[in-house]
Amino acid sequence: MIYEMRLLYEPYALLNYGTLLPQESLTEFYHIFSHKNSDTECFQNNDYFYDLDSRFHLMIIETCPNIYIHRSYRLIHAQDTRLRYMTGNVSNNRLEETFREHLAIIVPCLQGNWEKAAEKMVLHIEESKKSAFHLIFENSADSIHLQKIPPAFL
Repeated sequence: MIYEMRLLYEPYALLNYGTLLPQESLTEFYHIFSHKNSDTECFQNNDYFYDLDSRFHLMIIETCPNIYIHRSYRLIHAQDTRLRYMTGNVSNNRLEETFREHLAIIVPCLQGNWEKAAEKMVLHIEESKKSAFHLIFENSADSIHLQKIPPAFL
């Protein structure tokens, strides 16, 4: 349900209010997400990555003046944060993919191509959803596997 709502809100905000996005913030995010060096803080500190990711998506939503979307998105964001912590750490491969996906959104934003930015946002949210479900099922399989091992061997 989280991803269903994100698919409604985030591309909508880009299409209808993208012109209100601060160019300096877009440029800052462009520079951050362009650095794909796995030695950077993003790859070493998941909390930093999560904060950066949240700031990026919240910036987009906050361009929309609709207070009902803001309130609803805050609930979605809280649930998404819980889901991230429940599924554990994200892999460096997913971080790199996320950086590329964010860049694919930012570049059309900087060019004023809101349709393409919204399209890339849809793809990004769908990939995030796949990754989250993969981690959930992977963690579930691990815990089921551990439950079958006799306690004496744990």
